[in-house]
Formats: sequence, C-alpha cells, structure tokens
Amino acid sequence: MQKLRVQLQRVVDPILYGRREELMKQRSEKTLEDKEEQYRKPMVFLDQLLNMQRGDQDLEMQEIENHLYTIIGAGSETTANQVAYVLLLLAMHTDVQDRVYEEILSIYGSSTLDVSYETISAQTYLEQVIKESMRLFPVAPLIGRETIEPVKLGNIVVPPGVTLLINILTVHRNKQLWGERADVFDPDRFDPLTYNAHKHHPFSYIPFGGGPRNCIGYRYGMFAMKIMVTQMLHRYRLSTPLSVNDSLHLSFAVTLGNIVVPPGVTLLINILTVHRNKQLWGKRADVFDPDRFDPSTYNAHKHHPFSYIPFGGGPRNCIGYRYGMFAMKIMVTQMLHRYRLSTPLSVNDSLHLSFAVTLKTGVGHTICIKSRADHTQ
Repeated sequence: MQKLRVQLQRVVDPILYGRREELMKQRSEKTLEDKEEQYRKPMVFLDQLLNMQRGDQDLEMQEIENHLYTIIGAGSETTANQVAYVLLLLAMHTDVQDRVYEEILSIYGSSTLDVSYETISAQTYLEQVIKESMRLFPVAPLIGRETIEPVKLGNIVVPPGVTLLINILTVHRNKQLWGERADVFDPDRFDPLTYNAHKHHPFSYIPFGGGPRNCIGYRYGMFAMKIMVTQMLHRYRLSTPLSVNDSLHLSFAVTLGNIVVPPGVTLLINILTVHRNKQLWGKRADVFDPDRFDPSTYNAHKHHPFSYIPFGGGPRNCIGYRYGMFAMKIMVTQMLHRYRLSTPLSVNDSLHLSFAVTLKTGVGHTICIKSRADHTQ
C-alpha cells in the first residue's frame, strides 16, 4: 500500500502543486469581479478542490491529495473490471467484435492509433457496446441512498434516516423495463438513432448511479474504457471457449483500498477508531463536547452515514437503540437529580480502556457521589 502511495505521489504531486501555483498566481492578478465570474464557470475536479474552503481556510493539501487518490483508485479498478467484461462479451460475440474493429479501422486506419477527443467521440458503436456491457454487468451492482424524508415503497413507508440498497444488476435485467430480451447482449438497443432515454424510466439504467450523487467520473470512465478497448482490438482478435449460451457465475466482493474482500468474510469494524477519526470529527475528535450534537447546529446528513455508529449501522443495527437511549437517560436523570458527582481525575487524564465483550476501563476509577439533599457522601 505504501509503495503504491509513493508511486501515486510521483504522478499526482507535480500536477497538484503545479496547478496550485497557477491558481494562486491567477488569484493575485484578478479583480474581485473576475473572481466572482470565475466561480460561476464550471471547474474541473482538481480546481474545485483547490478553490474549496472550510470556513475561511483552504482545504489542506493532504486532504486534497487523499481525495485525488480516492478518485484515481476508484476510477482505475472499476474501469479495468468493466473493460474485462467488455472484452469477454466481444470474445463471445465475434460479430459484434468485427463491427467494433471495422469502426476502429474507419476512424484510425490500420496504422498507429492517433487518439483524440474527436476520434473517441466518433466511436459510437463501441460506446453502444460498453453501455450494453454495463447494463448486463455493472461493476458496482449495489448503491446505497439514505432517506431524508418518509418514502413510500408499495405498502411500506420507509422513515427518514434509513439506508436503502439498490440492486442495479436486477434493475438492468428487469423485463418490465428492458423487454423480454433483457438478459440478451444487444448493443443495438443503445443505437442513438432508435434509443430514446426519455422514453425509459429515468432510473432504469444507472451504471454510474443516479441523481445528484451519481458518479462524478462517468465521462472519464467512458473515455478511458473506449481507449483501452480500442487499443486491444486494434492489435488483437479475441476469442473464448465460452459460448453465448453459457451462464457466467457472478459473485459480489467488497473492495477496501487495494484489497478485495471475497464473499463470506467477516469484517470487524473498530467503532472507537471511527468515532475518534479526525477526518470525520475534526481536530477536536478526542475532546468531550456534547455541543457537537446540538440539534440546532448538528446535521447528520452532512456527515458520513457511518461516522457515528454506537448502535451499529445498516439494516442489522441494534434493534434496542431507542430503548437503550431512554434507559440511559432515565438512569442518569435519577442520579443527577439526587447527587452531584466528582472525581479526582482531570479532563487531561487518559482512561485506560480494555476490550472484552464490551468496552470498559482497564482499572477502576473513583467517582464521589454527594447527595444534593444533605450534602453527605
């Protein structure tokens, strides 16, 4: 992992710091009106990060680097996996492969490829092939969305704050949406002369997600895939012992960084570390500050949905969380109504924790309880 990070830094840092210098120079030369006009114009992702502020401060360069590494990592793996499906489908459907190759020859000829935005954009049939491969084999088959208001699904009303998982693979093969041949590989269904996206349900085709939080790299991903497939087919002819009638056995794994976790693996999530993560909770993550949960200022939707999970998260979170919260509030209320608490420990003392079934202090700590009625201990 560290080796990969070093390699990424060699590529990313010159671009990142070079662009920062350019923007700083532009800022110093522009008037206030010019700056306001600049912010109205669309910006590439890197410029957005470099112009973004938290409060009155620019984002730290380390944070920007981390965002870029995430984009590169997410875009590289998913793109490579999708291209693998495209190549497999082309190997299984040689007639489609021949049409893609003919399109390549008509645009580039048989000599060295001179790839440009214009040539890639002209490869419309290859784009149909890629779109159809993403319909049948979306590399991110599940996406999550959290409800922010009550949502009615059939006879079920889903309350706010619930994370819903959308099975894209099932949506893309739904015969009510895609017809009786929904399971058939047919790039012509995306022929721009006949395909009309407005006649389909707006969420019937969502390989890059949907709505305002869809994948920000979908244009980059499409261009990258077209370039890779073009390079392959320009040099090689593909074949496979699989036939179009063979079923592909798919499995869903989870990718954590560069590690792919296969199905059936139990992952342990360290909630203590999550809850004290400074990227999630700020530099004062280790400080006891109940005001951070002040309902007039705290907005759970602005936090990562799993940044605060004392009762777990997702569909298998603790079913007794409401009871637990009420029980704790009653017990603390009973105590503080009768007693004032004190301890020889100061706020700077570290508590030594140990983990058993539950988290507890490794050694006992004294709390003095003084009655509010008669001031006796």
